[in-house]
Amino acid sequence: MADKVAVGGDDKTIHTYTLSRNTLTPASELRDSTAPISALSFSTSGHYLAASTSTGKLLVYNSSPSADYSLATNRWSSHTARITSIAWSSDDKFAASGSLDTNV
Repeated sequence: MADKVAVGGDDKTIHTYTLSRNTLTPASELRDSTAPISALSFSTSGHYLAASTSTGKLLVYNSSPSADYSLATNRWSSHTARITSIAWSSDDKFAASGSLDTNV
C-alpha cells in the first residue's frame, strides 16, 4: 500500500510524494500559491489536500487516487495572518483552520 506525503515551504511550492515501505517517490509539484506554505492536511479519506499560506489563504486540491492534484478551490481566505493548523471533518465536507489572527 502506498501513502501520500506533501511538503510545502517558503518557496510557495508543494511537493507531493507517494510513500511505499521506506521509499518516497515524487508525484507532483503544485505552484498555485502566491505566498509561503504554512500548513498542509490531507482529508480523512485522502481525497483532498488543504494547503494554507502565510497570508491566511487556503487552497484545496483533489488528491483522490485517480486525481492529478488539480485545484478544487482557492477561494477560502478568511484569515488575516499565517494559518498554523488545518483539520478535516470525518466526512471530508468541512475543513477548519486556525491562524495567528486568533480565529478558527
